[in-house]
Amino acid sequence: MTKRILSFKETISFIQFLYSTIGLFLMRNIRETGLRKNLITLWLFLSLLCGITTTIDLFLYIVLKPRNAISIWEILTQLFIGMYFISAMLKTVVVVFHKDKIEKLLKWFDDNWPDARDESENEDIVEGYMRNNTWWMSHYVYISFASYITVNLSPVLTMAIRYLSTGNLKFLVPFNTWLQYSHPGSFEYPFVYTYLIYGSHVASASSICFDTMFCIIICHICMHFKVLQEKVITSVVPEANSSPEICEKILKECIVKQQKLIELTNVLGSLFNEVIFFNFTASSFNMCVDGFLFVMQPGLGKIRFVMMFLTLMSQIFILCWYGQELINNSLCISDAAYNCLWYESTQKFRKMILHIIHNSQKPQKIIAVKFWEVSLKSFSKLIQASWSYFALLNTVFGDWSFLAPAEGGLLT
Repeated sequence: MTKRILSFKETISFIQFLYSTIGLFLMRNIRETGLRKNLITLWLFLSLLCGITTTIDLFLYIVLKPRNAISIWEILTQLFIGMYFISAMLKTVVVVFHKDKIEKLLKWFDDNWPDARDESENEDIVEGYMRNNTWWMSHYVYISFASYITVNLSPVLTMAIRYLSTGNLKFLVPFNTWLQYSHPGSFEYPFVYTYLIYGSHVASASSICFDTMFCIIICHICMHFKVLQEKVITSVVPEANSSPEICEKILKECIVKQQKLIELTNVLGSLFNEVIFFNFTASSFNMCVDGFLFVMQPGLGKIRFVMMFLTLMSQIFILCWYGQELINNSLCISDAAYNCLWYESTQKFRKMILHIIHNSQKPQKIIAVKFWEVSLKSFSKLIQASWSYFALLNTVFGDWSFLAPAEGGLLT
């Protein structure tokens, strides 16, 4: 039975599919002129417009609603959802404006994918490492998208249960916006709900795809670092490579490959670091607000906030996990260079080995606006910061539930 070979396209197919639902096509042959191109451009424009207007609408709800008609719980809820939407739309705008650069980055991995599998000893690295990470990332996308559908369709289920049990019909929406507040009638309700659903879909799809694309690109860089480690270690094998010139040629290729991977890491950081910084900041704020609303929410309603917290934490965790993977794999090149049989080769070869070791002394990592290092260490700091914000929020507003009922917004 022939073993099925993993292809490069399989590692990004789930990202391409989800992005295509908002009119954004990555590495697809859809650059035809004429009606089809115009329709795709219009689709993407309308998706961005819907996402941006929904984001603005969230904050207009706070600004335009009368002060005596809005509670602190609604304000916290709007800030919570609004920060998520802002982060998501920033991710979309970055991908749209840097689409050509991102496609060029992905094209390099596509072009160099067969090279990594030419030798049988690299098959376990390419197949095993990339297949496992593709499986985890694709299932993360599916679970996240299922959570999005559940949250956005839960008002319909709640309405149906209330109507069947009491006979009363009260229109509900996934989250509050000014449009919904200013047009509460039954005629407008289907249109408002559809608008909110699609605006939420644009934000959710953008956020999920951005995070998984960042992680998958790092996976490809790490995979090439792993292949490079093996190539450096086996660059001197006296029985097979008796000629010093062959060893030097192989090592020279390794140096060129290492420099290219460093360049790709820098390109990745320049494209994504500002958005990741805002994402970390917004997620820290949202986790503390979520924890505070969890404390205020009685009964089974707490389950919703537990799910939200796990979603927010997992979003940060996967970014930091793969950021740590990049650091670890880039540092291992120096160990591979030291462990090769350099002492059995020429003086020129030894100098080249020193060059590789020197390039590996500084780990390759993504720095979010020179502030947050994308690593597990930063993940720990972010959780600590969220806990500190939660303690402050609980100290300042914890007694408000005695002054005003803890209801409204996400609280039920």
